[in-house]
Amino acid sequence: MRKNITKFLLLVIAFTFALSINYIFAAWTGPIQAPPGGNTPTPVHIGTTNQVKDGGLGLNALSVFGNGYFQDNVGIGIVSPQAKLDVAGKIKVGDDSVSPTAGTIRWTGSDLEVYDGSVWKSLTSGDTTIITSDVTDCNNFGGNWVDSQGVCYFPAAGECPSGWTQKESYSSTQGNTCAGKSCLGTYGNDIYGTSCSTGSHFRTNKDKEDCAYMSINEFEAQYGNCSPKFIECLATQTEVGCVKTKPSGVVAAVTINIDASITMGQIRSFQAVNGGPATPFSGIMFPKEYLDMGIDLVRNHGALGPTDIDVIFPNFNADPNDPGNYNFKGADRYIKTMKDIGADIFFRLGYGWRPKVKYIPLKEHDKWAEIAKHIVMHYNGGWANGFNYDIKYWEVWNEPNNDIDTFWSGTDTEFYKLYETTAKKIKQYDPSLKIGGPALAIDINRGTGGTFAKGFMDHAKLTNSPLDFFSFHVYPYNPVQPSETAKNVRSFLNTAGFPNSVELVMSEWNLDGLYTAPVGLKPRKGITRDLTYSAFMASSYILMQDSEINKAIFFSGDEHGFLGIFEQSTYAWKKPAYVFKSFKDIKNNTPIRIKSSSTDTEYAVLAGMSSDNKQISILISNFQSPKEGFNLNINNIPLSNRPVKYERYVLDENRNFGLIESGSYNIKGSFVTSEDMVSQSVQLIKLFF
Repeated sequence: MRKNITKFLLLVIAFTFALSINYIFAAWTGPIQAPPGGNTPTPVHIGTTNQVKDGGLGLNALSVFGNGYFQDNVGIGIVSPQAKLDVAGKIKVGDDSVSPTAGTIRWTGSDLEVYDGSVWKSLTSGDTTIITSDVTDCNNFGGNWVDSQGVCYFPAAGECPSGWTQKESYSSTQGNTCAGKSCLGTYGNDIYGTSCSTGSHFRTNKDKEDCAYMSINEFEAQYGNCSPKFIECLATQTEVGCVKTKPSGVVAAVTINIDASITMGQIRSFQAVNGGPATPFSGIMFPKEYLDMGIDLVRNHGALGPTDIDVIFPNFNADPNDPGNYNFKGADRYIKTMKDIGADIFFRLGYGWRPKVKYIPLKEHDKWAEIAKHIVMHYNGGWANGFNYDIKYWEVWNEPNNDIDTFWSGTDTEFYKLYETTAKKIKQYDPSLKIGGPALAIDINRGTGGTFAKGFMDHAKLTNSPLDFFSFHVYPYNPVQPSETAKNVRSFLNTAGFPNSVELVMSEWNLDGLYTAPVGLKPRKGITRDLTYSAFMASSYILMQDSEINKAIFFSGDEHGFLGIFEQSTYAWKKPAYVFKSFKDIKNNTPIRIKSSSTDTEYAVLAGMSSDNKQISILISNFQSPKEGFNLNINNIPLSNRPVKYERYVLDENRNFGLIESGSYNIKGSFVTSEDMVSQSVQLIKLFF
């Protein structure tokens, strides 16, 4: 039985093996290509053999330890890149020590640079935006500006518009076809005119295209013949290329440079006037106007009455200690009006123009000083139902040396003693107050004032009289002279032994009202005094920024004839009022002064920047330069590589700082513009970032 089972198992095994072999041979198919054709692709492996894959390859991460090669476009965040490198997002670059080749970009840590093959160049601060007034004027006139030619093309078949001149033969034309008529000749033969067609051009320096054709005149019955003539056929002009017409005698433009990276402290305020918002002629108040102009200091001289000592204390024989002997009503109204607009007071103790009182005897000096002290007490200490205005500056008298409009009829020494007594009495009452004088009249034309000034200073030094400020008046004919006068006054004070802490106050100033300067003014034809005064005022204020003058008080802030800032009949603003407003604008909005320079001393320039670097203002005044135009270069602009809004305002015979040009531009570091400018005019330029 065991043998049978063994045989049966061997038979089963043999049969199973036979079936397996048969199945294997039945499933196998032989190769149909010669080796190695038809082989399975080599799998991606980690060997050193180079491999090429025709299909796509998706990876969760990829690290390349050697160089990489991409035959076509590469997209980062982009499925179908449109450039050799197409990135959907920011690109961050740094720097290394590898020697660069041309076109290499790097980030230095503070700037983005490109290597041009020899040096690295900034990509953020080297570009300059250039505009010209010609471009804006071209657009305003309806023209089309071609920058490469410097030409404005106007749609016109004839000449350029007023104020413009055609540049050479710059134009555009449209082709034209011309043909002649026909007629019956004398001998019965027909005569026909010929035809021709011209060419054309578009915005190039080229004459009109032409061609010749034969034109047959109308039949002449008298002769019975035709007279053929060759006639020129011209293309039709569709545009004329123009440039702005320059006035005759114009000299090359001035160059003005602004460096926004160099600050020069704060722009100084000289927003001060004589007179005050309560006018002497009409009594009309101008508080709102003073606010609009930014007036922050008022000297009470020029009001013709209410604050003069003989009005406040009408009976000089009365007791100066009795409040009932004082009349503060008019003065209180006047002073309150100034304080209500936020202006400080520079109080002149004395008398106005053509005073009734011109002399105080020596025996009355102490009484006069006592009256002056009680006026101080009324406005600072509340005496006699007064106020606590904390008025700091108190000036004794007005122009004691003026020998034309006499304010003091005594001797020089008598005045020195009056000042000594008054200054000491007021200083004794309140040592914190600033006492000074003498409101010296300096006549530049006659060279007067020096002798009186020296005597006054020597007496004050000898008697130890308080002198916190030295005040003087000047009516020059050149914007440089106020600053030069202050320099000379400082020299006098130093020689007399006074320190630089003694302030210099120009408590009256304006242009020489008589036009009697030895050099003479040169106003443009047809220009009014009003405009000349404005340019003089603006130029002087700009130059005072670098002077030793601590305060400059313009004469006057009312409707005082040609010296005032309001019209006498209508009380409208005169042009000097707009100069005040422009200084308020630049001082309030761009108070940080930045470096400026001009190649022409007659072009005075003041530039300021806002504390957040988002605005730059530039005030330019041309008093009487024959150079009618300037090239303005603004460099090292902090907030570059962004849009800038450009505005230009002009004060001239037709405009009161009217906006004449504006536009938006992209800048990178620098800004350049060229503008026209005539003498006796002022311009204000603003850039907003």
